[in-house]
Amino acid sequence: MKDFAEIFTEWEKDNKIIDKDKSFFPQQNFKTKKEKDLSIDLHGFTKKEALEKLKIFVLQNRSGMKTKINIIHGVGRHSEDGKRVLKEAVKEWLSQNKELIGYFKPADIREGGSGATIAYINPKK
Repeated sequence: MKDFAEIFTEWEKDNKIIDKDKSFFPQQNFKTKKEKDLSIDLHGFTKKEALEKLKIFVLQNRSGMKTKINIIHGVGRHSEDGKRVLKEAVKEWLSQNKELIGYFKPADIREGGSGATIAYINPKK
């Protein structure tokens, strides 16, 4: 006698359900139309260069909608004296530019972990 798992697997094949997640949830990204994601990688730049690139990036991507950005700065393993120069500089810049940045937080593991920061650009008024 077949168990439930075998019967269900056969039923899936017969009904051509190969990838259940795609069948039931064809759009994996559930963002609203008022939000978009962007990313900038600051690896290899000096502090000054990185902050200038970040400023330009934010200004270029400021629009009429909330914009989520993933700022990749690295964890600071190659910094002088073991200090996390870019990570700390990015956090400082974000906190000092409240008119441009509404909110920021450390990235979770899927977004880059301790080597990235997530920020939300304020919409243009």
